[in-house]
Amino acid sequence: MIVTLVLWTLFFYLLYSWLTMKPKNYPPGPLHFPVIGPAFSVPRKLVHITLAGEWLQKYGPVVGLAFGSRKIIAICGAREVLEVLQREEFQARPTSMFFKERSFGKRLGVFFSDGPFWVEQRRFTLRNLRDFGFGKQSMEGFIMEEVEDTIKEVTQKGVLQVNGLFSVATLNVLWRMIAGSHYSRNDEELLTLLEKVSRFFRSGNPSGGLVNFFPILKTIAPVLSGHTEAKESLLDMQNYFRKSIWEHKKTIDKNNPRDFIDVYLREMEVQRNKPDTTFTEEGLIVLCLDLFSAGGETLSSSLAFSLLYMILNPNVQKAVQKELDQVVGRDRRPTLADRGR
Repeated sequence: MIVTLVLWTLFFYLLYSWLTMKPKNYPPGPLHFPVIGPAFSVPRKLVHITLAGEWLQKYGPVVGLAFGSRKIIAICGAREVLEVLQREEFQARPTSMFFKERSFGKRLGVFFSDGPFWVEQRRFTLRNLRDFGFGKQSMEGFIMEEVEDTIKEVTQKGVLQVNGLFSVATLNVLWRMIAGSHYSRNDEELLTLLEKVSRFFRSGNPSGGLVNFFPILKTIAPVLSGHTEAKESLLDMQNYFRKSIWEHKKTIDKNNPRDFIDVYLREMEVQRNKPDTTFTEEGLIVLCLDLFSAGGETLSSSLAFSLLYMILNPNVQKAVQKELDQVVGRDRRPTLADRGR
C-alpha cells in the first residue's frame, strides 16, 4: 500500500514537473500550472495594468508564460517592444489552428504569414495601394468626405453610441482603394458586415483565443469557447469578399484597373502558369480580410478610444483643442499638411 502510494506520488510529481518544465534560460514569470497555465495570476480585467505594472516591476521587461503546451514571452515597455519589432529574428509569425482556419489551411495574407511569401505580398500590397491614394494627398479628399458625414451624423443624433461611430468612415476610405466602392452610412449590407467583424472580435478569437491553446475546446465546447461564433463570422466575411472578387472578374478591364482587387486579379493572370506563384484567389480573400479587419476594427476602435479618453479627461481635451486652435484655427478643417506644423 505504502509502495503504491509512493509510486503514484512520484508519478504525479514527474508528470507535473514535465508539464511545467521551462526551456533553458527561460525568462522569469508567474507560477503556472499544468493545463491552466498562470490563470490564477492573470486578472479577468485590466490585464495590461498587471502586465505593464506588477509583472514589469517583479520580473523585468521580459516575462515568461505558458498556456497549455504553448510557451509565450511577453515584452513590457516601449523601448523593449521597439527593439524586438526591429530585429529580424522576431519577424516570423506563429502557426495556430485558427490562423489556418481563417486562411484555408495555409499561410496567406500579410498578418500571419512570413518569409519570402510575406515579403512579396506586402511589397505588392503597399505599392499598389499607394497607386490608389494610400498615404498620398489624393487620399485626403476621401477622408474629408467621411469626416463631414461623421460630423453630420453626430450633429443630427445628438446622443449616440461611441462604439462603432467611426467604423463606416474608416472602412469607406479603405474600401475605395481596395474595391473602388463607397457605402452610405445606412447601407444594410455594410452594417451587416460590420456587425460580423465586431462579433468576430467580441468572440475572443481573432487570434485563436482559448481554442488556440486548447484545440480540444472546439470539439467539446465550441459555443462556450467562442469558436462557433468566430467561425460563422469568419465564413460570412470570406463569402463577402469572394462575392466582391467575383463581381470584379465579370467587369474587369485589365488595361485600366479600377482598384486594388483589379490589379491583384491581373497579377494572378500574369503568374497563373508559375507553380510557385503567391497570387491566388484564396490569397486575395485573406488579404482583403486582413485589410478589412485592420481598417474596420482596429482603427475605428482606436479613434473611439481617443474620443472617450478625452471625454473622461477634460484636461486632455482642452490641450488638444488648444493645439488645434493654435495650428489650424476655427475657420477650417485640419488637413494632412498640418501634421508637420
